[in-house]
Amino acid sequence: MKAIVCEMCGGNNLLKQNGVFVCQSCGTMYSVEEARKLLVEGAVSIEGTVNVEGTVKVDETEKNKSKIENYLKMAKSAFDGQDYEGAVTYSDKVLEMDYDNYEGWTIRAKLVGMGSSLSNNKIPQSLTAAKRAVELAPDSKKSETAEELYSFIEFQIIALMNNAIRMPGVAGCSYIDGLMKLWGKVLLQIPCLSDDVINTTINKVEEMCNKSRGAFLPKDRLIHASYQAHNGRVSYDKMMRQSLAQIKTQEIRQNNDSNKYDPEFQNNVTDELKKYKDLMDEGAITEEEFNAKKEELLKLI
Repeated sequence: MKAIVCEMCGGNNLLKQNGVFVCQSCGTMYSVEEARKLLVEGAVSIEGTVNVEGTVKVDETEKNKSKIENYLKMAKSAFDGQDYEGAVTYSDKVLEMDYDNYEGWTIRAKLVGMGSSLSNNKIPQSLTAAKRAVELAPDSKKSETAEELYSFIEFQIIALMNNAIRMPGVAGCSYIDGLMKLWGKVLLQIPCLSDDVINTTINKVEEMCNKSRGAFLPKDRLIHASYQAHNGRVSYDKMMRQSLAQIKTQEIRQNNDSNKYDPEFQNNVTDELKKYKDLMDEGAITEEEFNAKKEELLKLI
């Protein structure tokens, strides 16, 4: 009689669960096709004596790789089925076996922030995991991973902001300010986000600020009241643009020595000057701050 034997632990107690076969001894999962390949006929016995000389080495690499892949399958399946406790358990097993597994960190980044509330905001921890996931991802997957995690975290931030808007004015303003600044941090710190994603987000924040400024009801004016009270009267979209411009300036400075005489490099400096001029015209920075940045950038050419 044929039986399915687990290649991980040698157990033969495999049950079909949710379309896959799961070893009841070690938890390894197999698709139907993989399970067919594990079918064996009867028992295998060896008679007599087998002498082995030297050292017998068992290669654990492939075995561990297979275990990690199965834990990833189980973590993703649990997450999709909203079994978040199970997803945490399996993703932790992945990272215990391979701390540099980007898929494990991707799942961790999603799970950490899901328990956030206004009084217990875990999005900073989610950001840390997201940055590590993108850094560890293969080059071909970096952009995709970055955008997937950014969208997930952005959704959580907006959900918390909707909760803050329902709160009394002073407390709501404080929470909105913290969340908007955290949103800007997430946007600018997750590596490999495209310019399109960054610009779309800032335009979205600008629309929110403009809508709030022109609103009538107090709860609808909360974002406007928040940056007036807590952000030096600078709207959050302008704050994000200013931070982005500062990052670009740092990048230009870092590339100064190797690109100083490159026309493209000089064009970048000119573009940054224009951005700071626009920020001054919008009132996000003073003329004195603009002149200081202008002097700093011109020294790079």
